[in-house]
Amino acid sequence: MPRPPAPPRLRVLRWARHRPLTRELSLRAERVVSVELDRSLFPILAETLADRPNAEICPGDILKTDIPALVREKFQGLTPLACANLPYNITSPAITALLEAKCFSAITVMIQREVARRICAPPGSPDYGAFSVFCQYHAHTELLFDVPPDCFLPAPKG
Repeated sequence: MPRPPAPPRLRVLRWARHRPLTRELSLRAERVVSVELDRSLFPILAETLADRPNAEICPGDILKTDIPALVREKFQGLTPLACANLPYNITSPAITALLEAKCFSAITVMIQREVARRICAPPGSPDYGAFSVFCQYHAHTELLFDVPPDCFLPAPKG
């Protein structure tokens, strides 16, 4: 009986650069596809990615996207990885969608410290809960590092 595939690694980080994530990824990956809901960013992204033919912006809502179909269409013959800077209001549903898609060998997300601690919390700790169980069941979770507030423009308050 064939062995089931290993669960993906869910890496949690805070992105430390001022340059757009999609551009940075396009400098390192063979193909980058970004699903972007905010249409006001399209002109900025078009300019930022003009010299990156391996980067593509797909207008849409990641929570309404058929992620496995997108991966089959855009990453045929490649090993798909997910990397995202997630807004707070969609962090849990977006991570859930990425994990349930079961098509990534690794998922790396930048999220708020408190959510990252919950995802990676060990059983019995105060931060351990249902979302910890879900994420740890579907992936090997790992908190990579924190990024200081002064790395963000504008810097967060508090």
